Amino acid sequence: MWPHQVEQAARYRMAHKSRVDALEEALLATIENYVATVASKVMKPEIVGLIREDLASGDLSRYPRTLRFEAVSITTTCFSRPYWMAIDALNFFADAVGANWPFMDDAKRGWNIESARDEMQQLQRWLQDNRSSGLSSADTVIIH
Repeated sequence: MWPHQVEQAARYRMAHKSRVDALEEALLATIENYVATVASKVMKPEIVGLIREDLASGDLSRYPRTLRFEAVSITTTCFSRPYWMAIDALNFFADAVGANWPFMDDAKRGWNIESARDEMQQLQRWLQDNRSSGLSSADTVIIH
């Protein structure tokens, strides 16, 4: 974590509070839907439990932690692209409102917010499109 970025990240989050909070809520719901309908079919229940703990933690760095470590188990047994949509959305969001990069500015944070939203919406579309195959409950939340 970069000390000067902690203040900048907090200022950005407060300046865009409703947008950031709505995206975080929708993103976590979308990832939970993905975990429940896709990942849980190929992962051990204890791993799914850890992923859910990460998502419920409120800690940006934990959101993708366990899910990220399961790349091989899920991408070799299941659909690869939606997995990477989930990982990318979580990481873009963490980059937007976190303090891990030394040269992050408001413009880059805004780009990361939009990228997180775009990846989330792609994942929502994938879940919706695959609903008929029994892979998804297809819950979709629109964020502007």
